[in-house]
Order: sequence, then C-alpha cells, then structure tokens
Amino acid sequence: MNTHTLSSEAPPTTPPPPQELKGWNWGAFGLTWIWGLAHRTYFALLVFVPLLGWFAVPIVLGLKGNSWAYRNRSWRSIDEFRATQRNWARYALTAWACAAASALILMFVTDRALKSSGAFEGALAHLIADPLVATRVGLPLSTGRVGGDIRVVSGTGSAQLDFPVSGPKGSGHVYVSAARELGLWSIVQLDLVLADGSRLALLHPIADMATPASSTVATDAAASQPSAADAPAQTAPAAEPIRIADAGPLSVRDAPSKPLREAWEQQRPGLGVCFYAAAPSTETRFTLKLRLKPDGKVQRAKLNAAPGALDAHTTECVLRQARSWSFPSPHAGAHVVLAQKLKAQSLAPERRP
Repeated sequence: MNTHTLSSEAPPTTPPPPQELKGWNWGAFGLTWIWGLAHRTYFALLVFVPLLGWFAVPIVLGLKGNSWAYRNRSWRSIDEFRATQRNWARYALTAWACAAASALILMFVTDRALKSSGAFEGALAHLIADPLVATRVGLPLSTGRVGGDIRVVSGTGSAQLDFPVSGPKGSGHVYVSAARELGLWSIVQLDLVLADGSRLALLHPIADMATPASSTVATDAAASQPSAADAPAQTAPAAEPIRIADAGPLSVRDAPSKPLREAWEQQRPGLGVCFYAAAPSTETRFTLKLRLKPDGKVQRAKLNAAPGALDAHTTECVLRQARSWSFPSPHAGAHVVLAQKLKAQSLAPERRP
C-alpha cells in the first residue's frame, strides 16, 4: 500500500533584508515611480498626487526603498542586490544632473531672448535717459536676469518684464509693460522700485512725444498765471518735448527704399527720449548709421556728431534705441545700410517779452 505524506510547511519566502541593507536608497529617492515599477513597489505611483506625493513619497521611498526592493524581487545574493541599487543611484544622479543642466541652459537662452527684445531695449534706453534714474541709481546701469513673458501674434503682442538694475548710487527693480503693433514696440508702463521701497513712476517716452499740442497748451496756460512760483516749472529743461527731425535725406543702400524709409520714420521719434535730460535749446545735429541683417533686425549702429555735441549717456541711449528698431526684411536677403543726418530740436514754445 502506497503511503502519501502530507507536509504542512509554508512555501519558501524571501527573508527580511539584513540589517546592513536598511539604509537610504538614492535610486528610489531620485527616480521614484520609475524605480518603483522596476521593483514592483507600486507605492511609488503616489508621487503623482499633488503636493503630498511630490514631497512625502520620495522621502518614504528613500527610507524604505531597500526593504521593499529586497522583499518584492528575487535576488541571488546580497552582492547582486547591492550592485543593482548602486546602478540605480547612478541613474538617478545622471538624470538629476541632466535636468539641472537643461534648466540652466533654458534660463540662459530665455534671458538672452528677453534681453534682445525691443521691449527690453526700449525700457533700458528710457532708464539711461531718465534724470531721476541717473540721480537715484547712477550711470552706467547693470541689469540682472530678466523675468516675465512676451507674446506676439502676427506682429501684434504684449510684454510683461521685470529685472533688477544697479548703478554706482543704488539699486532697484524695474517693471515693464510694453505693447507691439505693426512690428514696433512701445512702452506702456515703466516703474522702478528702489532698494529703500520707494517707487518711481517713469514717464512713457512715446506718450510724452505723442502729445506735444497738449504740452504746449499746458505751458501757455501756466504762463498766463500771475504767480511767479510756477515759473521754474514752466522752464524746467527736462519737461521740454524734443523732436527728432531730418537734417538730410535718408540713404538706403542695397535694398528698395520705400518700406525701409517708412519704418525708419515711424521709429525715429523715439530717439527724443534720449535728449530729455539735456533738453537742447538749440539744434543738436548728428548722423545715425545702421547696418541691417537679412531678417530686418539691426546688426550694428553707429553715431557721428561734432565734438562735445553729445555726452556719453545720450550717445549710449541713442544707440540702444536704434539697436531695438526692426525693419521689413529686404527682398534681396542682403545686409542693408541706412544712414541719415538728424537734428534734435526743443518743442518748448518761445516766451515773448
């Protein structure tokens, strides 16, 4: 007679991890759900739960990763387990290093793109020309990383930018709101918050120059008042609007002149902001020469004037403004040179005796 012996022994199970394996698991901490799927530790999928999962799950995996990995998979030896977890730690380190490098590259590219925009160039040119900035912050100005965003659709768009600025006398933070129409940028709002918390609401250069008639009426009305206290405000040089007029024909080389001439004339009045601080009582003449890229952007700007006609700050402001200009792309796709003699004139009304 055959005799069958029944055994009540439980099937073999993976023994608990040795004490020396109960340490921090960098692979589980750094790669979370990827490591979890590879080690059948589905708790790691909770990392997708907002807030709690983002912060708590990686820490729990780092603390319990070795125990769960040793229990949920079969291992031929402890040495195999250790080697596998070391590899996962290397994978995590490589992934995080690549992510950090990508973030730095993205920040650098974004900063360069924002600083090359017409909105930033226009705001910086206004800062350099503003006498309040020269008094409270000083020149030359240094700028830090630019934040914000620019949105452009079919030549029309808007920009919201902010960036730190510093000079020999102080520092602050600049907030810019700009608009783009017909391919041209204009500053809508420009504020400077100084380090002491005070805010300077800087004037919009395009708005100042777009309403010379209203400025003239206000000055005439003030002149009719008998009070002598208003006289200094009427004759303050910095308040006088400046007009940039042509002192000679525009020279266009190697491209059709009409579309480039129209773009030049639309953008030329913006140079007036650079002369507010000086407010010339007589004409200030200079020659502006631009070299354009095939895409219509300014590659190089050059300014010539008589010795002593323009100071360094005004010259730098004019060049920065000109570099922010944009033109229709020349049909020939070649580099185009534009040059014109210009004159800065004060539009303040003459006072009669």
